[in-house]
Amino acid sequence: MVQLELTCTIVGEGRAFDVKVDDRWKATKLQEAIQTKNKNDLGKVDAKDLQIYLAKKDGIWLTSAGAASVTLGGDETLHGFEKMDPTLFIKNPKYFGANFQPGEGEVHVLVVVLKSPANGDTAAALMTEEIPGAKRLKTEAAVDRTSSLNGGLAPIIEMAQQLNPETRLAVGSWLEIPITSLGRFDTGLFVRKEYWDLHKMITQRLESNDKIYRVLVVGSPGIGKSVFGVFLLLVLMMEKKDVAYRVFGQLTPYYFSWNGTKYEISPTPVAGKRYEGLFDGDDTGGALDSFLFLHAYVFASPRTTNYNHFVKEGCFKVCMNPWTKTECQQLADALHLDDEDQDEWLRRYNLVGGNPRFLFSTAETLDSLVERVKGDVPHDIEDLKRMIHLFKQELLDFNSLLNFNSLLNLYRRDDDPSSAYLVYSSLAVEAIVSERYGIDSADEIYSLLGTPESTLQGKRNGEISAARPCHAQVLREST
Repeated sequence: MVQLELTCTIVGEGRAFDVKVDDRWKATKLQEAIQTKNKNDLGKVDAKDLQIYLAKKDGIWLTSAGAASVTLGGDETLHGFEKMDPTLFIKNPKYFGANFQPGEGEVHVLVVVLKSPANGDTAAALMTEEIPGAKRLKTEAAVDRTSSLNGGLAPIIEMAQQLNPETRLAVGSWLEIPITSLGRFDTGLFVRKEYWDLHKMITQRLESNDKIYRVLVVGSPGIGKSVFGVFLLLVLMMEKKDVAYRVFGQLTPYYFSWNGTKYEISPTPVAGKRYEGLFDGDDTGGALDSFLFLHAYVFASPRTTNYNHFVKEGCFKVCMNPWTKTECQQLADALHLDDEDQDEWLRRYNLVGGNPRFLFSTAETLDSLVERVKGDVPHDIEDLKRMIHLFKQELLDFNSLLNFNSLLNLYRRDDDPSSAYLVYSSLAVEAIVSERYGIDSADEIYSLLGTPESTLQGKRNGEISAARPCHAQVLREST
């Protein structure tokens, strides 16, 4: 039995606190530990009325700022986060696993206070009754969504107005995002060439086909789909368009309405206006309103069941590529990394490829990342076959199969941007796979996996390596 120290945040309050738990406890014990730790605020709340969620997005733990920006939906559910089952052990692989090590600055658990079944009062209200003075005001302000509109979102308008057509968002530019209300931008927004490439593809498709009014942007977790959404928000605001933006985990968007001289922000649309709608996350509910939105963009994981109705008609799907080595170098230079850190990200790149969350994270050492990759390669090839089959059927949940994300990257086909294929993250991953399964030839891997040779490949246009051994080509057919 191992004792863990988990950092938690109560949604709507934003205050972080630590609780100590044993990894063989069931999650129900974690609920009790949270209630005990906050007995002054939650003294009248039953522990079972606390919903607990893993504070992860795209497999990465939230920061305190990211956790503070999470808001509760009208159905008292945190959309986009995994709810913990009180009957499962804390060390369950779905949650913290057997070798969990907390990192500095991480939040691990999001806590939602449910309605109390005893008297019908909300437990959140009972908690607020006991919060004195300034703390109570702070809590009430945190749960009031409209309070963040002017103070929290106005700076993004100021930034967009400064980005006039003469000073467009050049590739390699670095923007200090002045807010956290639109998501986690702990270091800023880096303008990738990929963002402009996608923007061009999308614009050309919309202009050439007036029957297209929905855009689905998919890609591997952690490569910047959410950031691309904010990039598009800035571009559209530069063009003085009316724009709606829904933050990941929220149910409804913020509305940025142009009145002829300036932008006004509101939690509801202005009568008579139609908006360019940007929706971060797999939930497409609000994006289906074709009367309100001229075009609706969804930035999501590549899993059809998440957005089945959204793609049924009038939808252009496009895949975002992982970062190239050149883009990673540009980001490293923009971050002003010293020589030691420059060497560090290069070593990580040679292990996991172009995913900045692995390359520039301080929450995980290189040694632990190496061990993670080794452990992520399935010991049974049947597990890999199952992953590939789900991918081909567009049913693979990239966010739950976190080991998939360190092993394989998703790329769009040059001749069809709506189709994607898988690539080994690195030569190192390919070598581990080859050794573990005793693979000596391409024909053998095709036979073992039962897939056509084009579903998975070992290289990406020379990005990983110019010369390949015979068994390097594994899986390349697009879905």
